[in-house]
Amino acid sequence: MELSQLASVPITDCHTHFGGEDLDAIDTMLDSLTSGRIDKACILVSSFPGRPNANPEGLFAKAKHPDRVYLFPGLDYSAVARDVDHRLTHSLAEQVDRIAAMGGDGIKMLNGKPNYRKVSGLALDSVIYDDYFARLEESGFPVLWHVNDPEEFWDP
Repeated sequence: MELSQLASVPITDCHTHFGGEDLDAIDTMLDSLTSGRIDKACILVSSFPGRPNANPEGLFAKAKHPDRVYLFPGLDYSAVARDVDHRLTHSLAEQVDRIAAMGGDGIKMLNGKPNYRKVSGLALDSVIYDDYFARLEESGFPVLWHVNDPEEFWDP
């Protein structure tokens, strides 16, 4: 391919965050991307134990612009919390199926990032993930998993 031909190659911004109270911001964001000749965006939703995530906003963006938005929602860690009524939660494994059914294109995980790992207390190989990883493997559902910060980031 000649360099001049690259101008016609579709571009997807594969690492975009979207959330907050202004749902119309998705239109502004996509307009901005269009002005930079970017065709599509992949919204990654960060999730962390003890904090709400922006999955609803991501689902809204995907529903409003299904032809331009890919979505990798985050997990709802209330499923592994101790002080929660578990009649109202879904296991991490169940969330794989629910995210896929809602139109998610994969799942975003941040627990391999040292600061998230240290604060959450959840090891990358914690047994809480066993059924979840088994479900991902059997379904082939994609995961974007942050696992590779430099060694010095892990030094206490």
